[in-house]
Amino acid sequence: MPVIRKFAAPLVITAALAPGCGEEKDAPKAPPPTKPTSARLDAAPAASTLTWAPSPDHPDALVPSERTLTLAHSTIELDASLTCTEYFRDDCDPGVKCNPPEPRPVTPCPPELHPRAAPGALIYGREDRCFTLASIPVVCPAGGPTVVPPDPWEVGDTYFLIDDLACRKAGDLTLAKVECPDALLPTLQHDLKPDANDGGKCSYRGSRVKC
Repeated sequence: MPVIRKFAAPLVITAALAPGCGEEKDAPKAPPPTKPTSARLDAAPAASTLTWAPSPDHPDALVPSERTLTLAHSTIELDASLTCTEYFRDDCDPGVKCNPPEPRPVTPCPPELHPRAAPGALIYGREDRCFTLASIPVVCPAGGPTVVPPDPWEVGDTYFLIDDLACRKAGDLTLAKVECPDALLPTLQHDLKPDANDGGKCSYRGSRVKC
């Protein structure tokens, strides 16, 4: 009699893969880039809060109501001569001796401190910068300088000096002012007009200019 053998049903085992064991995972996302921080502190005066008034010593230049700008590790000051100097602070930890850098001039001044041209002031240009007749650097007026010196600056033995819109004689050690020939008169620009005309001799604020 044949022997009939019975086999048990196959056992199916389903194994779940643990994370990281053969299972592909998305690469971690990089954190968003951090925004660059400004060297200026929140205490720095906003341009909209500043008021501007003529300098007592240089009325052709307007100076801000706040003459100090605080940075992260230094302070920039606008002094009485209307130049800017940066002073570095001692930010060392307590008990640590530091040697901060020496003060240094800042040229040009930052916008918050840079003197501006007073309305109607005579401002000349030199190397893409603007100056009052006292050679104080100022922000150039809209449209550029308000007075253009003659070119050339010398005719015969007479030369023109931009600092006071006057002429001198070459070789005169006294630097006495002399009447400028017409060829050495500066020219007003934009909306400025001579405020005096004496027989065809025009002037503006006491300085001879072309009519």
